[in-house]
Amino acid sequence: MNTQIEAYKDFSLQDREGEVWKDIYDYEGLYQISNHGRIKSLARIVNVKNHPIITWRSIKERICRQKIRSDGHLISFAYKEDIRSELYISRAVWLHFNGDIPNGKLQFINHKDENIKNNHIDNLLMASSNGYRANKYIGVYKKNKRYPLRPYQGTVIVYENKQRITYHLGSFATEIEAAKAYDDFIVKHNLKRKGNFIDNR
Repeated sequence: MNTQIEAYKDFSLQDREGEVWKDIYDYEGLYQISNHGRIKSLARIVNVKNHPIITWRSIKERICRQKIRSDGHLISFAYKEDIRSELYISRAVWLHFNGDIPNGKLQFINHKDENIKNNHIDNLLMASSNGYRANKYIGVYKKNKRYPLRPYQGTVIVYENKQRITYHLGSFATEIEAAKAYDDFIVKHNLKRKGNFIDNR
């Protein structure tokens, strides 16, 4: 493994240092995503339609290629039942390894080193286009100016049986209080994820 290769250019099936893989939601058994921002297509048998002789074929495990969009961000594609879906790499990595994208499309993901092709989970930071501004702490958002006394909100999002559930932890006077509330929640509920001052993975 050449650790000098950027992750999105690394098609080796050998794991990179510290690389962890998780099933992609709704594509379990088909695709996985890593905390380095790589997408893996898993080995499987698929049906072949509209062929007079061949009824099935085998797909080998491989690392998927990623496409650079016109804005420079990376996407990849996943296929299920002949339907192609786009995977926005930065959002997908954040979703699977942090689980927190409140307000859906109103949130977007920034890159700490400003390299938008570096989608390692440790390089990602959530930002917002609405009245809530993302914070350097996980699960902490600054509300708009209408809430001067308790301007920070704590939020945890989890997925249970593929259903998204949002837990609002309340409003806080400081970002540290909100960050600690987030950590307390993931410990109490044994959520396997990185916190602000702890690592519960």
